[in-house]
Amino acid sequence: MSAIITNNFRRNSCEGFINQIKSDPNSYFIGIGKSDKWPDSVTYSEDDQQFLVPLPNGTIIEDQDVLDNLITLVKIKEQSVLTPRNRWESGRTYKVYDPYDPLTFDLEGSDYPCYVTMNNNIYACLGNNGGLKSTINPSELYDTFDTTNHVLVTGDGYIWCFIQTNNQSSTFNTEQFIPVNQSLVETNSDTLLVNAKQATGGLIYNFKIPLSAGGSNLTKEDLIIKLKGVDEYGIAIPTIDLNNNDKFVVDVTGGEIKSIEYAYSEDSPIGAGIMAYPLIGYMKASIEVYENTDGNEVFVDTIRINPLVAPIDGFGAKPRRDIPSYYAGCYTRFSGVVDGDALIDTPIRQVSLIKDIQRNSDSPVGSNEGVEYNAEQALDGVNYIQFNANVLTVGHPVGSIISQGDARVYLDRVDLINDRIFYHTNSNSNVNYVPLQATVEAGEITISDINGDELGVHTQDEIDSIVASEYVHDTGEVLFVDHRKKIVRNVDQTEDVKIVIQF
Repeated sequence: MSAIITNNFRRNSCEGFINQIKSDPNSYFIGIGKSDKWPDSVTYSEDDQQFLVPLPNGTIIEDQDVLDNLITLVKIKEQSVLTPRNRWESGRTYKVYDPYDPLTFDLEGSDYPCYVTMNNNIYACLGNNGGLKSTINPSELYDTFDTTNHVLVTGDGYIWCFIQTNNQSSTFNTEQFIPVNQSLVETNSDTLLVNAKQATGGLIYNFKIPLSAGGSNLTKEDLIIKLKGVDEYGIAIPTIDLNNNDKFVVDVTGGEIKSIEYAYSEDSPIGAGIMAYPLIGYMKASIEVYENTDGNEVFVDTIRINPLVAPIDGFGAKPRRDIPSYYAGCYTRFSGVVDGDALIDTPIRQVSLIKDIQRNSDSPVGSNEGVEYNAEQALDGVNYIQFNANVLTVGHPVGSIISQGDARVYLDRVDLINDRIFYHTNSNSNVNYVPLQATVEAGEITISDINGDELGVHTQDEIDSIVASEYVHDTGEVLFVDHRKKIVRNVDQTEDVKIVIQF
């Protein structure tokens, strides 16, 4: 059995995911964590420039480790459906927007995707002058958006069509991606919606002849090329013979149909230099080719010509349909001032997207002091040992091992001001899941480096308590994880974190 996940499925999944976040914003968090180092590779250690961060493997234990490694979580502040940015540059060849081509949105060798992002707008390529290079920037010709310049032929023979104006204020308007509008109706652009349909609604904008499908031993004068179609109501549109119509130029060379193109006219109703009197209003269209043999029309079944038809409501009416809009963007901001002591001066190596976490109402940070939790601020994800005042006098390296009896955990940070040592554990063989305790029976706490050399010892009478983090460990679903090289943040640093998920 053959099957495929369609682009519409990907678009719907992406949009559904974004809508879930919008409808339940308090359930989705971006987390950062993993203070312990990546294991050395065969050749390099983590601090070597050539070191490659291990890829996520998607296992159940890795998801568990992501939760165990969390240092801080912050609610998502902005989310959007995105498309990759594909800048226009002179000298590139851009593909024709082709509904028959599964790779029309992809880079193939020197052939660039069928849309471009330039200045504040996105344009689709409806014609590339037979596959030649583009040399004229389309955005220079679009000062305003109306029916007179929605589609335009530039001096290099390219045909460009307006898709959308980009949201310049969006966090996701970056060098890599652009947020995609859902529809012109969504942006209250009723006039633009009408213009889109008038300009390109059901427009037959090009004709594709697959390789070796243009026939052989043909004579142009004997050809009848019938374009047939129906409108949006299913009513048949009168048949047109493209080979005998002055709106079109049919090239028959060497007995083969090489191309069918619009003739161009300065008097075109769409605007100067546009295809002359373009065919609009087609919901579906097909082409049949006949040879006139002794006064009889003989169907030629070896020829295949595909008319390329624009959406019936026009390009740009629904931008997410017109371009590859199956990338979901999530953004938040981590600030060293408000995001909790555990984050400051502690390295991070994982960025994750977590759903449905639980908050520890018994944590001494926040609500039990009569302060209601502010979901806009961060949740600390690491437990800490609270020592008695002035017990801690020296710091210890991140990644050191804290042990107490059978318990072994990683040290995240020593807070000399508040007499705290933050820690976490995971499935690494250097540590385990046995909990630290603030009881006499549990014994003293020893801090050692990764090689086992002792760095410090603290007796039970120096320990006040073991304090749970605001985040309840082992809660939440890991939806996304990104492994990164070590990043160390300080108290004055503010970091914008963006996650892009491809569906």
